[in-house]
Amino acid sequence: MTDQIDTQAYEASVEAVEPAPTVPVVAAPVAPRGRRSRLRWLVAMIVVVLVLGTAAGATLLLTASAGDAAVLAYVPADTVSYVEARLDLPGSQRAEVAKLLSAFPGFADQAALNAKLGEAFDRLVKAASKDKHDYQTEIAPWFSGELAVATGPTPVPAAANPTDGMSSVSALASVRALVLVGVTDPAKATAWVKGILTEAGATTADQAYNGATITIVHGQDLSSSPVKAPEMGYTVLGGVLAAGDLTSLKAAIDTKGTTGLGSTAAFRQAKAAVAGDRVGFVWTDLKASLASSLAALKAMDTDGTASAALDVLSGMVPAWSAGAIRAADGNLVIDGVQPHVALGSAATTGDGLAALAPKGTIALLGTGDLGTTLTTLHDKLVAEPKLAAALKQVDTVLGLVGGFNSAVGWMGATGIAVTAQGTTISGGVIVVPSDAAAAKRLFTQLRSLIEIGTAASGKAAISDETYGDATITSVDLASLAPLLSAATGSAGGSMPGLGSLPANLKLVYAVTDKVVVLAVDPAFVKSVLDARTGDSLAKDARFAALAKRAGVGNAVVTWLDIAAIRGLAEGAMPAAALSKYETDVKPYLVPLDAIVSGGSAGTDLDRSSMILSVNH
Repeated sequence: MTDQIDTQAYEASVEAVEPAPTVPVVAAPVAPRGRRSRLRWLVAMIVVVLVLGTAAGATLLLTASAGDAAVLAYVPADTVSYVEARLDLPGSQRAEVAKLLSAFPGFADQAALNAKLGEAFDRLVKAASKDKHDYQTEIAPWFSGELAVATGPTPVPAAANPTDGMSSVSALASVRALVLVGVTDPAKATAWVKGILTEAGATTADQAYNGATITIVHGQDLSSSPVKAPEMGYTVLGGVLAAGDLTSLKAAIDTKGTTGLGSTAAFRQAKAAVAGDRVGFVWTDLKASLASSLAALKAMDTDGTASAALDVLSGMVPAWSAGAIRAADGNLVIDGVQPHVALGSAATTGDGLAALAPKGTIALLGTGDLGTTLTTLHDKLVAEPKLAAALKQVDTVLGLVGGFNSAVGWMGATGIAVTAQGTTISGGVIVVPSDAAAAKRLFTQLRSLIEIGTAASGKAAISDETYGDATITSVDLASLAPLLSAATGSAGGSMPGLGSLPANLKLVYAVTDKVVVLAVDPAFVKSVLDARTGDSLAKDARFAALAKRAGVGNAVVTWLDIAAIRGLAEGAMPAAALSKYETDVKPYLVPLDAIVSGGSAGTDLDRSSMILSVNH
């Protein structure tokens, strides 16, 4: 953000959407409503918080729309993590959020959204303050609806004493964090803050800094405590109340509203990539966030091996990531973006994972070109001199099957699927082979090694079953103990735990041109083979409609059938708990339908989209 804030225009825009003032009424005495009523409200509030992302501690999602939020102007440029919530529901989001929430109990009247949200926030504030404070009479009169949390660079313990636990404790004194709140009436806002501090027994002292006044807060005397906390305080900058450590407050003042995080090239790129009306935004400087953690770990690294590995991994991390949340068509949509990091080809041959996931799949988590990613990582690690010796041992073992690339290079899109048929839950790994011939070669070699290694036992470790055009192979896991013991050098000729495995526990797999599937349940393997030409997740109309909107392709896919999972949980619920669940919890869960997400790699940016589907 490079322009000064137009305070008058900003306040006018807030007034245009500010809820109408509430009229005090005298309520007739009522009997206590008891635990059930409190539980019902608690569940309702949790659902509202999860759906709207209005919790200040939300770690994902959240931004603006019709122009930047006023709070962004004073966020320091060296901020590592920034989370912004727009409770004022800018642009189209007021109508869209009303439509989204109309599916939940108490929000059917979309025209009463302001009143309902006011009541909800009242409940939250009263619960947090033990009924000492409320939202509508104490906070709403000065709160614009903008809220943000920003954290600065993480302090690193002194390298001179890497084993001294107190070094990390002392580092707390330099923790950087800011909470920024949009205000329409600075006088009322500061009066409220002072009242809260007085109530808590804190004292304050004003300090002038660069044309602003910082109110430093002094609480309990901790001078004798080994835990050194930073000096804390607050200040008002235009239409923003900022509270946090003294270093961050000074950095916020120094921005002058023009040179903060919003003016940096990386943040501008991220914000532009997810433009549009939304209720929240999150941005993370991944490189800076990782750097301090790496520095701390390197301080304890005696031979430099760990440092070398961490340096390689950090080179594969995008510079930043961002995500935005918005309500659209009665659903919740989360858009993500990050700079593209080249790990090799992004293409995956063969059909997508959803086309191979069986009918009845309730969860699917997949990624594209796993083999390419693993091979790229391996090559980078091998190129590091300090790691070459350790990886040579791994490559020597994998030389039995042709080397590292032969072991994983054939893996295209790969995912873990969980299915439910009635009350029976199963699952396994599904791989779309990018090189079917290499996959068949690998499993043939592994089979031969198992047969040779277990021949002396006189017990067949492998059995086959013909299923259509495929062969399903079962491997007795307990019989692998002597073979794995020899390969790893374990004493006693057995691997701990393997010898005590159930006699009927097997690793079951099938390898075809179209799919490689591994599981412990033969029925799951058969269902995946059937999905090639029969019913599959991709053919489910409900999934297909959501997947199309989310842009699900071969690269990345996530699917979570919330309705089906809820049904399974209800079926397993004890009868004693079911009654209260039906009245106090279930009504707020029933509208939640499913989650689906997809992603795609671009030349400059990688994008993802996730949809939380809501039944209306």
